[in-house]
Amino acid sequence: MLILMRKNKSIMIICPIIVILLTISLTGCVFRYGENIYEYSNFECYVDENTILDVSNINGQIEINGWENDTISFHFIKKTNERYGEDEFEKVEVNIDEIGNKIVVETVYLENTNHVSVSMKINVPNHVIIGSVNTHNGGLYLSNLKGDIEADTKNGPIDINNVDGFVKANVNNGPITVTVKPHPTNSNIGLIGIIPFDYYQPKLELLPKQFSYHIFITGYWMNTILISVALINMLPVYPLDGGRIVESLLQMSKIKRRYKIKLIISGIFATILIANFALSIIRYGLGKI
Repeated sequence: MLILMRKNKSIMIICPIIVILLTISLTGCVFRYGENIYEYSNFECYVDENTILDVSNINGQIEINGWENDTISFHFIKKTNERYGEDEFEKVEVNIDEIGNKIVVETVYLENTNHVSVSMKINVPNHVIIGSVNTHNGGLYLSNLKGDIEADTKNGPIDINNVDGFVKANVNNGPITVTVKPHPTNSNIGLIGIIPFDYYQPKLELLPKQFSYHIFITGYWMNTILISVALINMLPVYPLDGGRIVESLLQMSKIKRRYKIKLIISGIFATILIANFALSIIRYGLGKI
């Protein structure tokens, strides 16, 4: 009897649980976490041609676009969930400070909270120079801008479209997309080339930000030129080293009419080399060789 009573007690405990689960599934019960709520703010100001803009965010994306107007327009959107309440908005501020010829936009968290995100959309005149743009969590979208830009995000994509200047882009978790202007004479190619390399910030402030890039490009072209010169020098064209090697081989083989054979070989390869330069000039122009 004791064993049967334990079984009955187990059945009595399990049955209500099953009934509750069935009731929840049949009635379509949904646990809601609340909907998002937003706070919008807009600001606009006139700027001169020497203005530099720096933007820093913490949680949220940054979008900066160039336009034809003479003013900078700022659009900020704070977002949180309704279960935290609108009081969360008071814990986050977006400061716009003017320091000399520089405008600094910065998100400041007055209290420790991770329930509020701030999305920024900024439209700037074409003459405004963009300095640094960074956020910890969110994407960076930069379009039709000018300046030596440092774009940095920890988590999110970086999308760069038609930027006139040196761009340093760094992302820990996300893709980097770069779109350049089409070439004015050939729309099938870009106006500039994209060369990925390991960037190192110069320690001396007197050195420009592009210093490591120039060192890399100098080494790259020196390597290319030296290899090209070495390969051309090995062509069997007299009086290059390759032609002298052919001459030595012919002397060792004791073939008659060695001089004519040397001239024929030199003529063939010299013609190929000259034709390569000529066709390159015809196809791409003298400035692209």
